[in-house]
Amino acid sequence: MTSLALVRAGLARHAVAHAAAAVGVAVAAMVLAGALLLGSSLRQSLRDVAIGRLGWVERALLTERPFRAALADGLPGRVAPVLVARASARVPGAAAIGKVMVLGVDERFFGADGPPAGWPGQGVWINDECADSLKAESTRLALTLGPAGGGPPRESLLGQADDKSAPWEVAITGRLTGTMAHFQLSDGTGPARVAVIPIT
Repeated sequence: MTSLALVRAGLARHAVAHAAAAVGVAVAAMVLAGALLLGSSLRQSLRDVAIGRLGWVERALLTERPFRAALADGLPGRVAPVLVARASARVPGAAAIGKVMVLGVDERFFGADGPPAGWPGQGVWINDECADSLKAESTRLALTLGPAGGGPPRESLLGQADDKSAPWEVAITGRLTGTMAHFQLSDGTGPARVAVIPIT
């Protein structure tokens, strides 16, 4: 028996095993290629979401203690001072929601879109994600500011155990729209719940 005949006989005898191995290699190659494409696409999507949440902001200076807004006036470019606090929110007849970003801003915060109609008003402006999470139509909102620094969030059971602070009740003046309605400095892919309070 020649070597060529031997190869043919081996291929014929183990044809099913060879075909299964070839199919397995092809499937593995497709899975790896798909994972690479999906990973790249997902990374780009998350990057776009993060950049979209920053709006016109290119740089942010975060400090533990507030400083005078007049310091921002002397900086070049578009600058807007913002007071940032984390809070939980509740409307009458609805459960509290956590991870609400409360922003104290002036009209410079809104950039080219400009402030919403009726700004500044005498209350809080909330975005659609915050309103949808509250699942209730109301004209009043109770905000409980989160802890400054470490510790459990106040919306957790552990955080409520020694919570002696009363919620801050404020009128809901309107809805935020435009680029800065989804402003968020924290990472994550959850809803960007934003409540904006005018500071003058």
